[in-house]
Amino acid sequence: MRGLDIRQLKQSQGITLVELMVSMTIMTVVMAMLVVTWVSLQSSEAVTVRSDQTRSDVRIAMARMCREIRDVQSQAAGQPLDGEAPIIYASANEIDFTTSFNDPGANKAGQILLTRYYYVCNSANNDPTTWCIYRQRDTNQNGVFDTGDRVDQIADDIVNGITPSTGSPTPMFQYSYLDGSGTLQTGTTPPDPATIQTVQIRIMADVNPGHEPTYMDLVSTVEPLNMRQM
Repeated sequence: MRGLDIRQLKQSQGITLVELMVSMTIMTVVMAMLVVTWVSLQSSEAVTVRSDQTRSDVRIAMARMCREIRDVQSQAAGQPLDGEAPIIYASANEIDFTTSFNDPGANKAGQILLTRYYYVCNSANNDPTTWCIYRQRDTNQNGVFDTGDRVDQIADDIVNGITPSTGSPTPMFQYSYLDGSGTLQTGTTPPDPATIQTVQIRIMADVNPGHEPTYMDLVSTVEPLNMRQM
């Protein structure tokens, strides 16, 4: 120790408690900022993924409904709905029809089965995430919709029922049809589905659920080709 001066002794000492606490405080602040940034990025990515999925689901739902409604067919003799028009029921949020779309059948001739698209809310509080579009198919082939049929949810986050308000919802289906005098009319409840000429489909979805609403609005009009044969 004889050869060391005071300055060398000070330089050989470790950091002080104050310096250690300052360093730990800085590290804590930096780590907190990193965690907040990471959480924010994760949340943003989740919202983007869900938004993209909703957009995709809505486009697929629209394309599928257009194809099936365009290609409606009456059931053949001997089937449960023999003699009925291809469109059985039509309202603002539901359309029932018979079709062989995407169901070739065992003999490849096509099974013309009762099918429907409908839009309902699955909660009592009108939560937008619980408003969904469903497709039901008469898979047990008894000519009616019951618990034995297959039901698929094809889109959610649909806001037709609450836009612009619950008291003034946006219909998913509107129809042009012929009245009793043969005059073309437009509305959501045609008295006779057999007289339907075109079906307008409108799907409104919230692609930013849980945040400030951002609406996706798709509209398409379909002419059911086989209705002209009635």
